[in-house]
Amino acid sequence: MNGGGIEDRNERFSLLSEGEIRHRTACRHRMHCLKRGGEPGCRVVDCVGGRIFFVARAPRACRYCMSFGAGYYCKCPVRQELFCRYDI
Repeated sequence: MNGGGIEDRNERFSLLSEGEIRHRTACRHRMHCLKRGGEPGCRVVDCVGGRIFFVARAPRACRYCMSFGAGYYCKCPVRQELFCRYDI
């Protein structure tokens, strides 16, 4: 174990196929961020331990965005995958 570094994070997310992610995700935005030319509705500003993803602002009506003090964090598996694999 190397303390939750990039290798651990990539290994954890590579276990999910795109189909599994789509099946597990109840996205009200119809997976816009996965469509060609689509951009995620939220920008990750900090990631803690490859498990907590803080975002700049909350997308409207997103069930995966949770408030945390004055900020927000994202629990969406698709958004987390995009950040970990592609740094977007």
